[in-house]
Amino acid sequence: MIELLYKWQTLTGAIIAFIAPFLLWSFSYYYNKRVRYYNHLDYLERELLAQIYILTSIRDDIRSFIDTKISKIIIHTTEKTGEQYSIDNGFFPLFACPSMNNDINKISINIPYIDSKLSHVFLLSKNMPFIVDDMRKQFYSIMTLNKEIAFNKFYEATVQRNSYIFNLRRYIEVLENDMLRVNIPNALRAVVETKTALSELKRIHLTGWFFKVKLICYYRAVENKFSQTKKESYDITKEYFEASVDKQLLKIDEILNSDSK
Repeated sequence: MIELLYKWQTLTGAIIAFIAPFLLWSFSYYYNKRVRYYNHLDYLERELLAQIYILTSIRDDIRSFIDTKISKIIIHTTEKTGEQYSIDNGFFPLFACPSMNNDINKISINIPYIDSKLSHVFLLSKNMPFIVDDMRKQFYSIMTLNKEIAFNKFYEATVQRNSYIFNLRRYIEVLENDMLRVNIPNALRAVVETKTALSELKRIHLTGWFFKVKLICYYRAVENKFSQTKKESYDITKEYFEASVDKQLLKIDEILNSDSK
C-alpha cells in the first residue's frame, strides 16, 4: 500500500513538473497580452483626447480669425471713399493640425464598432490638414488677387473695394458653412463617439462589454427586425452611446466657453 502511494506521488509529481512550466508560460502569455491590450486602450484614449484639443483649437482660431481679422478688413475697406483703393492685408492663423499617429490604424480592439470608429477618426484626422491648407490657400488667393487689382488699377476704386468686400464675405461664408458647421463638428463628434465607447470599454472591460453593451444592442436589433425602419448593428450601437456623446460635447463647449470669458 505504501509502495502504491509512493508510485502515485511520483507519478503526480512528474505530471505537475511536466504541466507547471506550460501553465506558467500560459499565465505569463495571457497576462502580458492583457497588459498590452489595456496599454493600447490608454494610448488610444490619449490620442483621441489630443484630437479633441486640436479640433476645438482650430475651431476657436478660425472664429477669432473671422471676428478679429477678416471682419476688421471689411470694416476698414467699407470706410474708404472716393479713389481710395483697399490693400488691407491679413494673415491666415498658424496653428498645429497634426493627424493621428499611423500606429492607430494598426491597433485592433477586437470590437467591430470601436475598430470601425477608430478607422473613421483616423481618416478624418488625415484629411483635416488638407482642408485647413485649402482654406489657407483660398484666403491668400483673395489677398493676392486684390493686390493685383489695386496696384494695377484694373477697376475703379469703388468697384475694387466692393469686389474685395464681396470676396471676403463669401470666404467667411465658406469658413462658417463648411469648416465651423460641417467639417469640424462632424470630426469632433466622431472623435467623441469613439472616445466614449473606448472609455466605457475601459470601465467595464471586455466581459462587461459583452453582458452590457452587446446584449442590449442585440435585444434592440431583435426589436428592430419587427419595426418598419431597419438599422444596422453599427447604428444601434451608435444610438446606445448617443446620450453620453451629446453630454460630452455639451461639456466640452461649456469648458471652452468658460475659458474664453
